[in-house]
Amino acid sequence: SSSGLKIFCGVYTMEAAHHKTIRAMRETWAGRCDGFLAFSTANDPRIPAISLPHEGPEEYNNMWQKVRSIWKFVGDTYLEDFD
Repeated sequence: SSSGLKIFCGVYTMEAAHHKTIRAMRETWAGRCDGFLAFSTANDPRIPAISLPHEGPEEYNNMWQKVRSIWKFVGDTYLEDFD
């Protein structure tokens, strides 16, 4: 970015949204991010999207466990690369 800050953008999504929703994000605002990754229910390198292991079932009522896994992954993987 022009400010010198490096911004990482991540979204939580479902496999059914890969083709339409994530594509629209990449064609609009996600292009302004220095890094972009979709965290999903399925891996898809074309987007890119990754599915992370988490405690409990893959269901809406267990979203907190998925979000915990996402933040751990972001911290472990990108902490030194983005602001």
